[in-house]
Amino acid sequence: MHFLPPPLPHSLASLIGECDRALAIPPCDTLRAALALYRQGVITCPVTDTRYLPTALLNAAPHVLAALADVPELTDAAAGADVSLRSAAWDDFQAPGSAHGIVPAPTVSADMLNDAVECQVFLIIARVFLAQFYPPVRYWKDSDPGGRRILNPGWRRVMPRQEA
Repeated sequence: MHFLPPPLPHSLASLIGECDRALAIPPCDTLRAALALYRQGVITCPVTDTRYLPTALLNAAPHVLAALADVPELTDAAAGADVSLRSAAWDDFQAPGSAHGIVPAPTVSADMLNDAVECQVFLIIARVFLAQFYPPVRYWKDSDPGGRRILNPGWRRVMPRQEA
């Protein structure tokens, strides 16, 4: 049996790459949307080069999850999140001071996500954050080259296939 941990929260570079790859959003539009979301208080500062989170943010996690539950696209994923689970993303050494991966703020609400591109960028950020509170994917490698049999989808339940 093999395990696949959830992806780390995004840095600015990884967010731009993911939005380009998964949604064909040009880098300049991703940056514009991320900065707009930050100015609205919907996400943490997007200008970061680390993908890790300080453990101090765990105190805010229940409030963030409650806010995400009010976003229709995330209601089920937020309800299934388990704050007792800790992924490798929670690392004080890798996230020094105020520098950390991009995550949703506890002040987010569905009515703040009116712009289509901003909403898509936010959903990518939020789903990766939610994945931190789900177990790893458990799978069995088949004898076929590249073959896998998923035993437990774990965090993949919260992310559409193109984002995983």
